[in-house]
Amino acid sequence: PPWHSLRDHLSRTKTERSAGACEVVQRIDLHCDGSRRCAYTLDIIPRGNREHVVPQSWWRNVANVNDLHHLFLTDHQYNNARSNHLLGFNPDDASPRKVGDCILTKRGDVPLFWPAKNLGAASRATLYILVAHGACLTSRTFSPEHLEVLVWHAVNEPVTSWEEQRNN
Repeated sequence: PPWHSLRDHLSRTKTERSAGACEVVQRIDLHCDGSRRCAYTLDIIPRGNREHVVPQSWWRNVANVNDLHHLFLTDHQYNNARSNHLLGFNPDDASPRKVGDCILTKRGDVPLFWPAKNLGAASRATLYILVAHGACLTSRTFSPEHLEVLVWHAVNEPVTSWEEQRNN
């Protein structure tokens, strides 16, 4: 099973872990039909980029940055567009920007990224990281409104067979 690779992965150096995490994610993020899909669009991709649902720049302690529960495969276009933006959407933003099927907006000076698909999975992964590794994150905080959006999507978007498979 893919998780046997996790034990080996955790015993490596930081550089080895980073490269190893990418390989492990390539294996565990397969969908039930054997395809690799961009987590934010569900488009089939030959080989995805490793996307940190909680951006790497938010981590004070990099030892846990490669926790596989928040590493998803994405197309490089969406990984680059997401950057270190919070998951979210501001319908009042006068100048939203589309990147493929995803939308970039701002709330004040806070950039937001709204994926076309899997917002529930991304929300659950973000909430998991906040609970499991919150002390490892920088002082960047989530507003109560933002947490409400994450919780709403985590609860109301059904868990898919892909998400169950990757987290078991």
